[in-house]
Amino acid sequence: MKPRPIIFIALLVLVLIPLAALAYAGTFTRMHADDFCIASSNANMGFFSSISFWYQTWAGRFSYFAASHLVSFSGPLAAAYFPAAVIALWTLALGWALFPLLSRTGWPHPRWLALGAGGFILLVTLSTLPNIFQSIYWRDGQVNYSYPLIGETVLAGMLLRAWLEPTWPRRGYAAAGFLLALVCGGFSESFAGMHVSALALTLALALLLARGPSQRRMLPILGACLAGAAVAMVIEVSAPGNAVRQSVLGESANLLSALTFSFRNAAVVAGKLVLQHPGWTALVLAVPFLSAWWLGPSKTVERARPGLRTLWAMPWFRGVVILPPAGLALAAAACAPVALIMNAYPDDRIILLPQTALVAAAALGSALLGLGLRRLGWLPLPSSAWLRGALPALLLVSLALAAGVPVVSAAQSAPELQVYIQKWDARDAELRAARRQGVTNITVFGLTNRSGIADLNTDPANWVNACMASYYGFASITGK
Repeated sequence: MKPRPIIFIALLVLVLIPLAALAYAGTFTRMHADDFCIASSNANMGFFSSISFWYQTWAGRFSYFAASHLVSFSGPLAAAYFPAAVIALWTLALGWALFPLLSRTGWPHPRWLALGAGGFILLVTLSTLPNIFQSIYWRDGQVNYSYPLIGETVLAGMLLRAWLEPTWPRRGYAAAGFLLALVCGGFSESFAGMHVSALALTLALALLLARGPSQRRMLPILGACLAGAAVAMVIEVSAPGNAVRQSVLGESANLLSALTFSFRNAAVVAGKLVLQHPGWTALVLAVPFLSAWWLGPSKTVERARPGLRTLWAMPWFRGVVILPPAGLALAAAACAPVALIMNAYPDDRIILLPQTALVAAAALGSALLGLGLRRLGWLPLPSSAWLRGALPALLLVSLALAAGVPVVSAAQSAPELQVYIQKWDARDAELRAARRQGVTNITVFGLTNRSGIADLNTDPANWVNACMASYYGFASITGK
């Protein structure tokens, strides 16, 4: 019996409500720290000259500089709307990417299910970040790390369609894949490392495991995407500003120590995910497994006990085996640039990258395991009335309990965040009024460092003070 759409709508709502709560918490943000530096440079030097300046004097992140300069035109108040836009676009992109995987393999109501699955992966990822403000809410961190992940999700959707849909066109999409991979690769060194690794791993798997028409459809697009990612990395690595930045950061590590350090850091990220968020970890394993048990296509093998070779011939088993180490490898690739450049553990804002890889691998692997055990007949088919009711009920209860966490957190933090924003807006109005009156040097109150992002201090020569002074048009700003 095909499950009723109302159940899927209820499950989707239980995913979207906490995502909306996270988006609501993101509305309590403005411009901070680096945002002022980019905006003032854009205003004083002009769009293209400013981008060239940063590329020449700081880093090779060409896509980040272009995007952050474009975003700076929107002003400080618009910063409140970008987190919600990012969460909404990423949810839609994940749903779009997963749709062919579900529709072509016979899952019921694939549109509802794909959107819910994508939102669920995003919800777990965001809820387990060490610092969601730096990764998603703060404009600078958001541009660096969430924008390219949205683009990577679209690339994944293109590749899944090339693999699964015989009518998926190849012409034009290879060029689109090249351009999108090129743009995505220019946002940060950490993403570029994960980006190239993900596409190279996918290409290797396509050569080893894909066969016939699906391989012929995938390879041109995959090759174009990998070429775009490689070109982006070359542009980043060859930037003159890298030497300037490295002189500030200190001596870089050698390749061998950076490689081992990267995998250790990835293991630490995975360990923190499990130890600090056991509830979310259990949820990301249980919900996909139960969903696959309940909704998976009904083809079964009569309580078979196949050998390893027979199991390996089954796509779901290969996925269960490959996804965990692949997720860890991509997490290590995201950590590698920081290990190489700074010989350090990634900053909180960067954890979005490895965390996304780990959560997605866990969710997809768990779903494949549930699907495979059902097909082998090792799980009872949900044909009996009690099991048909118990599985969706368990999913609904689990998601309802999980949804309450970000909703309650957003409600509890809203008053404090509202006070912070009122102070920020009052200071912004004071600075603008003083500048209109011809004041050139001013002392105003500083705000508390928000989630590790610096604010004004008592030294007018401090970089945050200097960037804010340039943004508002003062000779100097001193915090008090």
